[in-house]
Amino acid sequence: MAHRPVRVVLVGYGSANRAVMELALERPWLQVVGIVVRSPDRDGEPAGLRVPGAPDGLRCSTDLAGTLAAAHADVAIVATQTRLADVLPVLETVAASGTPIVCT
Repeated sequence: MAHRPVRVVLVGYGSANRAVMELALERPWLQVVGIVVRSPDRDGEPAGLRVPGAPDGLRCSTDLAGTLAAAHADVAIVATQTRLADVLPVLETVAASGTPIVCT
C-alpha cells in the first residue's frame, strides 16, 4: 500500500532547513509544502533561488499562521532562533495551529 508523502512546512530557510529541502528533493516520501521566513525582503522569494531544483511555485512567506492554515502540513520544522525567548512566539503560533513541531 502506497503512503502519501509527509507534508512539511519549513519555518526558517537558513542552512538547516535548506538541507531539509535538498533532502526532500531526493526523497519521495517528504514534500515541502510551505516556507516561512522573517525578512520582508524575502517574502515571495522562490524557494529555488536558494535551493536549485526546489518545486516551481513554492515561495517563501512571512505569514506563519496563513502558511500553516493553507498548507495542511503534517509537521512544521522550526529552525530559526537559538534562544527560547526568541523562538517562543513562533512555537506558540505553530502549536495554536495544531501542527506538530520539530525544532532544531
